[in-house]
Amino acid sequence: MALELGKLSAVAWLGRAGCAVHPARPLKTAIRGLIGVLMALNAVGSYGFLSKAHIAQELAGNLNVAGRTADVEARLAVQASIMADLDRRIAQIDSAVDKATSKGRTGSCVTSNAGPHGGCVTVREMKEGPSGSAIRC
Repeated sequence: MALELGKLSAVAWLGRAGCAVHPARPLKTAIRGLIGVLMALNAVGSYGFLSKAHIAQELAGNLNVAGRTADVEARLAVQASIMADLDRRIAQIDSAVDKATSKGRTGSCVTSNAGPHGGCVTVREMKEGPSGSAIRC
């Protein structure tokens, strides 16, 4: 604020003194140089203030995006673990069905304590389909 006040006072003095008093040429040149320096300092200060505001806004946006990304990645990790657990359960059921059919027990029960119904999978009869896959009948 003081620099701006000094700059304005110097410009006003040059305007008044240039007409009435006729100050020495080196004094006018020095004051003009100081006014130029003060103008440059004002411009640099304004640029710094605007840059700081821009950087703060950019940082806030990046932090917001990073927070959302971390949340989505955490949800994906949870869903991946659920899928892996389901794949493991299906593999256990498939192996139990394969064991039961290989021993000729087509009416056996495969129990599972997981899932909403817990329960039993009854294997009735298996026969080979057209592509070599097992088909339940």
